[in-house]
Parts: sequence; C-alpha cells; structure tokens
Amino acid sequence: MAQVRALHDQMMAHYRAGDEPAYLKLNRRIHDATFELAGNATLASFYQQVLTRIHACRFVMRKSPEHWRRAVAEHEQMIAALEARDGPRLSKLLEEHVTGTTVGIAREFIARESAAEGAGRRQGTGAASAAGPDIALPIPARRAVGRPRKIPAE
Repeated sequence: MAQVRALHDQMMAHYRAGDEPAYLKLNRRIHDATFELAGNATLASFYQQVLTRIHACRFVMRKSPEHWRRAVAEHEQMIAALEARDGPRLSKLLEEHVTGTTVGIAREFIARESAAEGAGRRQGTGAASAAGPDIALPIPARRAVGRPRKIPAE
C-alpha cells in the first residue's frame, strides 16, 4: 500500500505541474500495483483488456481539463478508501470511475466524429464514415463479480 501511495503522490505532483504524459505513466503504474495488491488473476486479465481499449482511445483524444480534474478527485477518494481498507466504498468508487471514464471517452469520441462529419458536409467531402466509429469501447459490467475482497493490512 505504501508503494501505491508514493506513486499517487508523485502522480499528483505531475498533475499540479500540468505534465499529462508523466501523469499518465504513473497512473498506469498505480493501476498495475493496485491489481497486484488485489491478487485476482481474472480481474487483472479483464483490466488488461479494458486498458488496451482505453489507451487506444487516449492516443486519439486527450482529457479535457474538467475530465482530468474529476479523475484526480476520484483517485484521491480511491486512495483514501484503499488506505482505510474500506472494500465496499472502494468497490463503489472503482465502478463509478470506470463508468465515468468510459462514458467520457465515448462522449468525446462522438463529439469529435460529429464535428468531423459536420465539417465534411460543409466542405462537401463526406469525410466522416456513415458506419460510425470502429473502435470498440469497453463497457463495464453492471453486476458485481463475487463479493468485495477485504484489503489485506501491510
């Protein structure tokens, strides 16, 4: 847990400095360390699948300042729940975070596609595909998989 806290504190310093690439690198390390703490291979595998999709989208879309601020606030709450060993609270926060991230990415993608389509119509190029986006976004499960695990003390 101390490692996750140290990584989080470093990540927050990068957020305050506005260094998004360094922030994202530490964010990834925090996620990896957290899944290692959980000790659940199935969950870790699912995370890797979702992560691949999210990171593919991040190459195309950057976080808005508001989305980044919200993500940071969510991370603060998750770290507090993790340190308090409050499994039910952490579970709720994680679900909200994953859902919010997914919805945010989807909305941003749709807005950009709509803007590109509108620009294509105005220019007469038909630049946007009528078939829509070809990126499969992760859809978080709405049902719990097993009971929340107790977080082991260090």
